[in-house]
Amino acid sequence: MILNIQVEIGWLSEEGNLDKDVKDEIVNRVVESVSTKVIGEVTDASIGKIGEQIDALVAATFDEIMNREIMITDQWGDPRKAYKSTKDMIKDRFDGFLFEKVNDSGQASSYGDATRFDYIVKRHLRNLSEKWTKEAVAEVTQKIKEILSDDLKASFGERVLGMLDLDSLLKTMKK
Repeated sequence: MILNIQVEIGWLSEEGNLDKDVKDEIVNRVVESVSTKVIGEVTDASIGKIGEQIDALVAATFDEIMNREIMITDQWGDPRKAYKSTKDMIKDRFDGFLFEKVNDSGQASSYGDATRFDYIVKRHLRNLSEKWTKEAVAEVTQKIKEILSDDLKASFGERVLGMLDLDSLLKTMKK
């Protein structure tokens, strides 16, 4: 039996210089591996630096917006009110919202007798007191049922025993 084995090495040059071809192939693969690793590390480092710069830029822009002077004007551009910063404007507007007069439904009304803040607090307290009252009533009702049930059982048992005259039954059974 004759067995012929043929090996075809595609990356060998036609000159057939095996040492040079193997060396070139090893160098190419090492360079490719190292370059892939370096590119990954550079990319990761770049993404980190870009993220830091974006965060710094956003923080600086936010600070600039929050600290800039705000001028509220009417429809013709005449100044109506000036604020030293956006934070001051937000605080003033929020205070105006919380202390605005409201009706019994919590809607803005010039005829209201309470502020929105008072309405919110009273509504929250009312909801909490209703919840606590319902829980307390349910708990007390359950306890009363348990106590009455135990008392009724004991009372019923005593009456049945009294009617049966257990002592006389026991005496007759002993005889």
